[in-house]
Amino acid sequence: TFFFPVNQPMLAIPPIKCLSVLDTSSMTSCLVNQNSCPEEMVVNDIQSLEQYRALAMRVTDPSPSGQEHLLGYAHQLRQFVPRFVGLDAQLKVSFTHNDAFGINIKATSSSFYFDLACCLWNLAAFESLIGARLDRTNEDGLRSANRHFQQAAGYIEHIIVQVLPVLPPLTKFPCLSADGLNMVKSLMLSQAQLCFYEKAVKDKKAGSLKATIVAKLAKQTSVFYGATSVACRVGDLGSMLDISWFAVTDFQHKCFAGAAEYWQAHASKEAALAAGTGYGEEVARFNRAETQVKLALAQTTKFSIAEAVTFGATGLQQAIQQHRSAAEKDLQTVYLEAVPADHNLAEVGVVTMVRPTALPEPAGAAATGGGAGTVALFGYVLPEHIRAANQRYREEVGALVLAVSRSAEAASNAARSTLSEKGLPGSLEAARTEDALPPSLWGKVQRVQAMGGVNRLLSMFEDLKTTARRTLSSMANIDESLDQEERTDESFRALHPQWPGSPSHTLSTDVRTNNARMRDAYGNAQQSDAKIEQDVKSSSSSSGAAAATVVGGTEGNMALLSKTREELLKLFPTCAADIGGGGAAGGSAGPNLLDFDEELDGPSAAAEAALSAESAEVKQLEEKLHELADLIEGREQQMKALRSLGDLDLVALSVDAMTRNQDVGSVHSQNLAQAGDIQVLVTTGISQQTALLSAILTLNEAFVKSRLTNPLAVEKNRIIQAIEQSVAKFSLLHSQITAGSTFYSSLQSKLTTLQQSADDLSYTQQWQRQDYETQKANDIERSTQELSDRDYALRLQTLQTPPSAAPAPAAAAVGAAV
Repeated sequence: TFFFPVNQPMLAIPPIKCLSVLDTSSMTSCLVNQNSCPEEMVVNDIQSLEQYRALAMRVTDPSPSGQEHLLGYAHQLRQFVPRFVGLDAQLKVSFTHNDAFGINIKATSSSFYFDLACCLWNLAAFESLIGARLDRTNEDGLRSANRHFQQAAGYIEHIIVQVLPVLPPLTKFPCLSADGLNMVKSLMLSQAQLCFYEKAVKDKKAGSLKATIVAKLAKQTSVFYGATSVACRVGDLGSMLDISWFAVTDFQHKCFAGAAEYWQAHASKEAALAAGTGYGEEVARFNRAETQVKLALAQTTKFSIAEAVTFGATGLQQAIQQHRSAAEKDLQTVYLEAVPADHNLAEVGVVTMVRPTALPEPAGAAATGGGAGTVALFGYVLPEHIRAANQRYREEVGALVLAVSRSAEAASNAARSTLSEKGLPGSLEAARTEDALPPSLWGKVQRVQAMGGVNRLLSMFEDLKTTARRTLSSMANIDESLDQEERTDESFRALHPQWPGSPSHTLSTDVRTNNARMRDAYGNAQQSDAKIEQDVKSSSSSSGAAAATVVGGTEGNMALLSKTREELLKLFPTCAADIGGGGAAGGSAGPNLLDFDEELDGPSAAAEAALSAESAEVKQLEEKLHELADLIEGREQQMKALRSLGDLDLVALSVDAMTRNQDVGSVHSQNLAQAGDIQVLVTTGISQQTALLSAILTLNEAFVKSRLTNPLAVEKNRIIQAIEQSVAKFSLLHSQITAGSTFYSSLQSKLTTLQQSADDLSYTQQWQRQDYETQKANDIERSTQELSDRDYALRLQTLQTPPSAAPAPAAAAVGAAV
């Protein structure tokens, strides 16, 4: 019995050629700004990326090392490219590749997905080439070839499922179109299935396999080749693909359809022998098999197909004719059955033995979590939806922190201002100690001096003005960038009226609106800065004034804060004669202000009762002040916790959440809920402070009235009150300048992002204009070439046409006519 020959020539996928070098000049700043990560980390990852790509793009032959380079680069791309979605315009990278099927067809894209697709394509191409080169006359060769073809199909399948849906549209790149990918995938599965068919033929020869199984394997091979041949004739691929691809795949589709019927005829004979009837189906199957093989061989008259491909079909046709002749003779002389009509025959079933193989991991990836022995690159870059979630969280918690901070700071400043106006808590402490300058008050003065005093405020305000000028310059730069882009766009449209791109002045509306809103915020901040500057300069100008003038100020003169302890003690009177005279020349300790009558050896019974009542009031006042201090300190801790929620490392938080398979949005919701709880605590504390301050002022009023009979106590309280007001004034100005610096820093950060958006707009528009010019130039060049070719063809036709005979003279023509 003649069996269909094996080891037919196989087709290999042509590789894609890279035409560009990766330009990473804009990646560093983009990734640092987007992810708030160290620049050194980004630079190292970019350098590693460049090395991966350089090694992968240099691979031209399917060697083990070359495939490992391609696989390592593809693995890295698969890890970080999904997290780069939305950053294409800001990264400003460009990839150019030549189509696998078209010599002069190339495409350029700014998406890493394009590079990933081309890398996976080349992996598939090299797998197919290895499979096509193998000797399949032995079982090891068949098994190995089958594995390579299925792996090639796996790479293409990954492009179709994972890459193509997110790959930005390419102008014209047939090999990465849906038709091109499906064609190649079907071709690889066809050849993998063919390996199983060839193995089945060997097993049939050995008698270990039934003919019906061989028929089903052949039928599925025909189905795969049929899908391949159809894909060769549709879309952009069909318009430019060499006809030989369709010729070979369509030939194989028809040939294996005939092989399936041939083997099903043998199976029908086996079934008829077992059942004792149905012998006519064998002949009908041979007739159908011959029809399919004739259709296949008819392709050889239309297309140039290698004899190595057609040889098997010729042998199959001969086998069909031989077996049909014998079957017809048996049917006529032995079985005496009719041949069933073709439409009554059941279709041959299929058995699919192949499928795309999943992508392999590069060496070292499983052990390290990265590729090619290293960790994954750009692990700090987050997917677009997580970046958006982080941005929403940052805005929401930022607004909450700002609002609560303002309320908390205003409440704390109000408490300090209210207490300083009454000389609290210094006057109370002075009443309970013999020290003229209470230690807690001197501690406040020391802290102010350690911070730099008035000079520090002046320096801070100069830094504030510098930051403000830089912010103003950033806003001007944004406007200038947009103006320049709009002028360029208008000039380009004047030269190319048919350009369909969106006008730059329309695209820049959002950026200009945001910039204008930030200008308004800047203007409001400048008004506040003017008031702060006036307060700082007025406070600093009073330095060097006389002690009496210094103490007599109603708003708190910060010149007091630059004095030493000894200089401050000199301001306090030590006896009634010193009141109004600027204080004692020496002496550091004042009288015990609780002893009103110093001439008596001991207090009277009335005095003791008064002292007892006063002590109770002082103790109660002191308790309320401690309660207020605890309240303010607690509020500061609450604000610290709230600010920590706003200062979270969102990149680290997001990476940790993704590692734990947690929803980042849920984590943000929990943090926002915690921030809301803190807001409630702060608001409640502010309400409690209002009631507490009211009680403190009432108790202090009673305390002050009890001291009015002692002029020394009154004067001492006045000096302490002046120092307290000076400290409160410094604290207020310091907090205002700090808040201003924070505001401008935040504004500058937003302006940096806005400047990036303006630059991205300009880059995108410029890229689209250049692409339009390139396309137009190509159209002109193609049109010119077509005209040149047509003119050349006409000249060539003129040269090849033989000259016609010259017309006869008129007289001769007349004579001939006669």
